Amino acid sequence: MDLRYFLVCCLAIAAIVLILNPFAHLREATPYYVLNVSGYEFVFTTNPKEAMRFPSEGEEEIKLLFDRAELVCFDFINQSEEDNAYFAKIGFNLVFKLTRYYSLLGVRKGFKVCKEEPKILMLGPNSGASRNGIRLENATVVVEATSYKALELAGDKLALIVMGVKEV
Repeated sequence: MDLRYFLVCCLAIAAIVLILNPFAHLREATPYYVLNVSGYEFVFTTNPKEAMRFPSEGEEEIKLLFDRAELVCFDFINQSEEDNAYFAKIGFNLVFKLTRYYSLLGVRKGFKVCKEEPKILMLGPNSGASRNGIRLENATVVVEATSYKALELAGDKLALIVMGVKEV
């Protein structure tokens, strides 16, 4: 058998497979959720109904803290590279949502990684979390989650709190 003939046959078979199954090369998409808040759509990485069930205390005070602050720091304990990666993802999503939320209200709000209060302190499974929950300690919003799924829920729950969402 001629090598060129063999290669042409292989390419033809591969083309037929791709034509008959055009989605074979695509990865499964990550689901996302869209929620209308005050007439504007926001994208969440977790189901907002599930995020609303994430434990939290002092929601009104947390919202007031954010509403009054010009700058909110994002802080974490640098003990775990894996936790840090999740903090970066959750922090980006949270800051994006909240910056957009406040800008739609005509309010300039700053966020940065720093230690000053008011701040969000992230604690993950490898960096000190002993339970799941969001709570206010002085001017620090402590976001504590014992798994990465819980961290994602916590990030979305904090966004919902700050945006004043009471039910979904």
